[in-house]
Amino acid sequence: MKFNDKTQILLSIPELFKASIEEFSSKSFTQASTNEIIKNSNINKGSFYYRFTNKEELFIALADHIIVTQIDLFNQRNISLNNIDSLNDVLFELFYNLYLLNNHNSLFYSFITKHLYDIDSINLIKSNAIEPLIFRFRNKINTFSTISNFQYISILNDNLYQNFPDILLKSANIEKDLRSFIDFVLVKKENTKINTNFNLKNFYPEESLTYLITEKNQDLVFSDKFHLLSTYYINYKNVYKNLKKMSGLHSNVTLNKLLINLINKSFKDISHLNVLFNEKYTKLYKFDKEFRIIILILIYLSLKEVDFIVIDTTINLLSETSQETILHQILPILSKTSKIVVLSDFFELDNNYKDLYIIDNLNQIRKLDYAKIKSNYENNYELTQISKGKFTYKVLTREELTDFLKDEDNITNLQQIKLLTKIDYQTIIRNEVLQ
Repeated sequence: MKFNDKTQILLSIPELFKASIEEFSSKSFTQASTNEIIKNSNINKGSFYYRFTNKEELFIALADHIIVTQIDLFNQRNISLNNIDSLNDVLFELFYNLYLLNNHNSLFYSFITKHLYDIDSINLIKSNAIEPLIFRFRNKINTFSTISNFQYISILNDNLYQNFPDILLKSANIEKDLRSFIDFVLVKKENTKINTNFNLKNFYPEESLTYLITEKNQDLVFSDKFHLLSTYYINYKNVYKNLKKMSGLHSNVTLNKLLINLINKSFKDISHLNVLFNEKYTKLYKFDKEFRIIILILIYLSLKEVDFIVIDTTINLLSETSQETILHQILPILSKTSKIVVLSDFFELDNNYKDLYIIDNLNQIRKLDYAKIKSNYENNYELTQISKGKFTYKVLTREELTDFLKDEDNITNLQQIKLLTKIDYQTIIRNEVLQ
């Protein structure tokens, strides 16, 4: 039985469809539980497994329906991608389609934005489901590759697709607001751009692995000793060519084969790279193209023993799993030969940061007291309220939040409650946690 037949079976059982979309829209493929779906759909296991062999079959059946629904919403606009000759219009249609999908079913929207950046999900979808709409848009966007700073547009586009602003999803005039958003944020003309470069030529951190928290999309200027990931990503073909030359390989460059050849041929002690002989890394290398590109760049820079490596927004091309692997497992290994600076607009409270800096709203570089921040914010909540047309914020403990929610006036103006597991740039600035 083909997967599209399974889709029809899934749609014929409303309780199972509802339980499936609720589970898969809120969890990654790995974390989603078949037992939870069966329990919440009120069908017995025998009946379920008579229809679906495993979680993969159920996931593909659901994915196929959601992707087809999204494509139908696009087709209803009677627009052909082949006939759109403006990047602004292409991006408008891409994000307008997300808006329509969210209006159709917000769980469909959550499913698309979650699973198209999860390596396990995307491998299943690529192998078994209809081609997602975002893939077709990416091919169209690639036709604009002669545009200045195109690589940055591609990175930003993927990041926004995964993290589409809530304010636009709730817009009362989506066409106007979305057009303005694209014109200003994505493809703003260079001759109207305000120069907001921040000079970091005198920034030389002491620790081998440093995190620098900045405002989103802040333009930074480093000294020549700093090597940006994005620069090598754009010139990846040269990196790949040089690595093959250094290793003596001509084809079939698997991660393990590359590492073996590099270690055997090197006159330097690069034994720290032995840690990369890991089944998880080789699997990501094989199935995740962006991970493969970025890990090869990092290996190349490590072999060159450059002074500083800057991990910039290019890292956002990776799935969450791949990002976690790079940031928390691989960078500490590679920092043995080069100092590494990770640029981000947030940091996580469950990591032990030794060197954590911020470029604050006064354009000053300051060192953050991570221990103090963790003590003040761990297990607390940030509330967003609106009063007289302005947003206000406050941080509360669980007990304070409980008391706060007992007041109906507070709830009336409440916009968002966020558990502080990640501390973003704006939270830091708002709450003045700088040393």
